[in-house]
Amino acid sequence: MRAPNTSSWHRLTGVARTLVGVVAALLFVAMTVLPAFAADPVPEMITTGTGKKVELRFKPQVGSTQTVDFIMAMSMKMDGPIPMDMSLPGMKLGMRTTVTAVDQGTGNITYDLEIVDAGVEEGGDPMMAGMMEQQVQSMVGTKATIVSDAMGNTVDAKFTPPPGAPPDLVANLQKSMDGSNATLPKEAVGMGAKWKLTQSMEENGIKVDQVTTYEVTSLTDKGVTLAVNVAQQGKTGPMEDPSLPPGATATMEKFEGAGKGTTTFEFAHPMVTQAEIGVDIATTMTMEMGGQKQTMNMNMGMQTKINRR
Repeated sequence: MRAPNTSSWHRLTGVARTLVGVVAALLFVAMTVLPAFAADPVPEMITTGTGKKVELRFKPQVGSTQTVDFIMAMSMKMDGPIPMDMSLPGMKLGMRTTVTAVDQGTGNITYDLEIVDAGVEEGGDPMMAGMMEQQVQSMVGTKATIVSDAMGNTVDAKFTPPPGAPPDLVANLQKSMDGSNATLPKEAVGMGAKWKLTQSMEENGIKVDQVTTYEVTSLTDKGVTLAVNVAQQGKTGPMEDPSLPPGATATMEKFEGAGKGTTTFEFAHPMVTQAEIGVDIATTMTMEMGGQKQTMNMNMGMQTKINRR
């Protein structure tokens, strides 16, 4: 029996890291108004609900500020020649927004966003905490000027990284804003209103389709709380990942994910105020190189939160 090719296995786990990044971005999308998609998704109304109907529109005042903590924790289990079973500490980013202009004609909102602090929460694998702490700290000082319309659709976004930030930070953040769309529908809605958003994301040959269903569970003139249900389906078949070595092929055999949570918007602020969502994902990938075929089964859980300070 031939020994497992651990080099190619590491390549396959590199593909898994790309997968983690895609899933994390999609979860952020489900919670906020900062998605990252190849084409603008449009909310599809299922029912406008009952009772008093309200148009969900952002109406902040110039000078208004808000600071939230964005927290993401993850657990991962993989089998194969190098099995892995770990729970990562929660990554925490403090994000502050300041509204600088509101166009009275178009309703467009201009606001500054800054990552003001970062850290790692207690719990999870302690060996990973130090490395993660250094990575998230390098993001402190990241700034952006963002223009969105009254429904949260991004019109323009420009990011500026701090010295020493990861080189791909600005590219990834800018990509997350390009062609983005909010979760809010055009129609006025009441209690029990429900709509869905169908979105896709592709990175390094990994394509994931996500359908997110929103339902109004609380509604006032000041804001709305939504129940969120997420279903994810990955494209199966050959993967075109540039990180693969010459002669190697990788195939996505299975990708299935599901999750749920809640998210709250206050119309006086251009970003989400409170949110929590979790998702569980099961994938199977294979890689062939040098006459050997290796299979990796991965089960991943992600918990993401946004808390207002």
